[in-house]
Amino acid sequence: MKASFDYIVVGGGTAGVTLAARLAEANYSVALVEAGDYYEIKFPLMKIPVATAIGVGSNPDAKTPVDWGFIAKGVPGVNHRDIHFARGKCLGGSPNVGAMQRWADLVDDQSYVFGDVLPFFKRTIQFTPPNESLRDENATAEYDADAFEDDAGPVQVSYPNSASSFATWLRLAFESKGFKEAQGFSYGSILGSQFTPFTIGPSHQTRSGSDSFLWNSWTPFLSLYKNTMAKRILFSPQKQAIAVDVQTLLTEYTLVANKEVILSAGAFQSPQLLMVSGIGPESTLDEYGIEVIVDHPGVGQNFVRKIARKRSKDIIEQDEKRFGMAYK
Repeated sequence: MKASFDYIVVGGGTAGVTLAARLAEANYSVALVEAGDYYEIKFPLMKIPVATAIGVGSNPDAKTPVDWGFIAKGVPGVNHRDIHFARGKCLGGSPNVGAMQRWADLVDDQSYVFGDVLPFFKRTIQFTPPNESLRDENATAEYDADAFEDDAGPVQVSYPNSASSFATWLRLAFESKGFKEAQGFSYGSILGSQFTPFTIGPSHQTRSGSDSFLWNSWTPFLSLYKNTMAKRILFSPQKQAIAVDVQTLLTEYTLVANKEVILSAGAFQSPQLLMVSGIGPESTLDEYGIEVIVDHPGVGQNFVRKIARKRSKDIIEQDEKRFGMAYK
């Protein structure tokens, strides 16, 4: 069984769903291949904004239904413990399981500077001002309207209808030390303090992610292959990517690209797919009996992971209005 499209996008993460939707809006036929499903279906708890922290820690038992469950075994730098790497297996990708200026210098490409990427952020976001009638008097959320455009979208950005009592006192503490309001951190000015906007829908107060492109911008030019694993990229004799072998449940079939195959499967799966397709270090491909299309020693190598740690302090706060009980 084969189906053909102008473009095949492999990987339904932040970049993949956005790119697929934009191409479909331009009336190109697009197949979007994603191994996972909507997180709203597989793990509804993730619709709660603070639930983004669930399953992102280093504990190998932290896997959720929308996580690949990758484990680094015996890592020397952390006393040879096994470390969990949270990777989103859902439409919207890893940002759905986790809570740039420097990129311009790191990759020597000034198109990444804030002023150049801001129009793309504006185009992506539908902003709704905070409903101050529902927020406490000392929790007024200031924002810069110039950071947003009218009738953009589809990702919803707004403010929660409440703020924690601790945050309101923290705001006063910042003000006493001279930290000025930063207008929502949405226009490139991040020095200061502020109640920040969330990617939440203003009416239902649940999360809004990059998969909103699929919910809100569906066209007949876009075909979604969810719960579908990309197995291998196929190449022409001229070494041009022309098709992708995929598998849905127990059925294997091929999707043919009339124009391009776009690989957008993330830091783990993109190099893995290249290697099983014949692009990578020749010695590694030979070890696993994979036909070498291109001997590229850098593929699948040089992975670096930053270290992050948290500091916390136990407190007891009595807040009858919000919780009706003391919490720690």
